[in-house]
Formats: sequence, structure tokens, C-alpha cells
Amino acid sequence: MTILIVDDNRKIRTFLREIVSDLGYEVAEAEDGESALRQFDPESTFFVLMDIRMTGMDGITAVRELRKMSKSVTIFMVTDFNEPILKNAALTAGANDYILKDNLFELITKLTNSHRINII
Repeated sequence: MTILIVDDNRKIRTFLREIVSDLGYEVAEAEDGESALRQFDPESTFFVLMDIRMTGMDGITAVRELRKMSKSVTIFMVTDFNEPILKNAALTAGANDYILKDNLFELITKLTNSHRINII
């Protein structure tokens, strides 16, 4: 199973890669929404971890476009912005959940639980 990590901060991408690689996922990376759309493969990408504010295409726009490509991929917005208006916009665009970067344990839990469901 592949996870696409989309964040304009290379250090954050590296950190998230280490976390999800330890869970047994293959990882692809993109630095903005445009490159995420180019790299997204609906046949092999099971999860997308999407930052919300990036240079170029932002995460909300990218989520909207990804949903046109796949209704089944699980998209987690992973962001620093604890703003209800952004959370609502992300969920309305098609994100499955909105997780703050200061609470990555929640992300690990969701990925681990989803991984078990997909194996069964």
C-alpha cells in the first residue's frame, strides 16, 4: 500500500515518511498540489497526507481535484492550522479527516487501524 505525502516543507515530508515507513507503507512525496495530482495513482495510492497551505496549488484545491480522480482514496489533511473554517473547507472538499501536526499520534492510530481493516 502506498501513501502520498504532500507538504511544501521537505523536513515535514521526511519526518512523515519515517513515521509511515515504520508502519510498513510505501511512500511517494509531492511538494505541492500540482505535483500531488501528477503523482497520484488511484490504483495504488491508498492514503494521501495533505498539507493545507502550500505554494502553488493549496491542499483544499488539491483534495477537490483528487476526489474527481478517486472516490475511495483516504485523504487526511495534516496541518498546523487549528482553524474551524479551514477544517470545514477541507472536509467539504472531500478530506476524510483533519489532523493537527502537533497530534501525529492520532494519525498513526488512524493509519494503523486502516491498515488492519485493509488486510482482513
